[in-house]
Amino acid sequence: MSHNQAICHNWIYAEDGDSYDFASYNISFYSNRLYSYSSVLAVIDRKRDIVTINKDIANYSNTSNRHYRHLRQAIPSNYTVFMNPHPDLQPLEGYLREIVNLLDKQTRARVSDYITPAITLINESMQWINIYKPDGRKTAYKELVKLSKQKDNLLIASEELIEKAKEYRLKAKAKADKKAQKRRQESLNKFLGHSLTTFDPNYGSVYLRVVDDVIKTSNGLQVPLRESLITYQRYKKGKPILGLKLGSYTVLKASKKEVLIGCTRISSEELNATLSKIFLTKEVK
Repeated sequence: MSHNQAICHNWIYAEDGDSYDFASYNISFYSNRLYSYSSVLAVIDRKRDIVTINKDIANYSNTSNRHYRHLRQAIPSNYTVFMNPHPDLQPLEGYLREIVNLLDKQTRARVSDYITPAITLINESMQWINIYKPDGRKTAYKELVKLSKQKDNLLIASEELIEKAKEYRLKAKAKADKKAQKRRQESLNKFLGHSLTTFDPNYGSVYLRVVDDVIKTSNGLQVPLRESLITYQRYKKGKPILGLKLGSYTVLKASKKEVLIGCTRISSEELNATLSKIFLTKEVK
């Protein structure tokens, strides 16, 4: 038995309040919680002989999955095991969301079977309800009980739930996109030093800024200004620029639409907007 396997066994039979935390190992426990690194892998209810496993952590990495397998081997056969589908939610809400996700996938599936795992989760949620006796007035409780009574016709029984889940995901995505747009705009404002340019997620190019004798890109690349202006002049005149060096970077692609320097794509629109202004004041030879 490996040391990590022994820790899992010790955790199962420990007393509430006991702990094992040794810096040389990446699995430990404190009281009713078993940790994979610093994340809670599982929680034990020793009075009811129940272990609830954090599904996200169990599948997070190869090491965490190995810890999970050690744990499963250590759990006695008389124990009930719950796999928490969404550890950030209340258990019944987590079960309901995962079940609806599976049934939603089934409506689009051609071959895969999502009904069987959905029924497994419904049965597990009913087992959880029978053990913990939660508030029957909660929406998740009512919906799960309803689905458990209609296992032979789950897709029809869950139509309304699936539609609500789709609406929720669309709203959540719109909210996340709005936050992401705000963060990107703030980052662009900081990079450019002003808020006159609106960040466009479909722009397909980095943004440029001239600082002293270098050109900086919004993704962190820096190239010498003089060499860049000479290369830009050739580019505007239609002359070949492939293979030209710009500091430690090389021009790998050049078309009317864009230039590829290293792994950075710069649109001709951005090049013209940034560099053409410089030629209004001087000509670089």
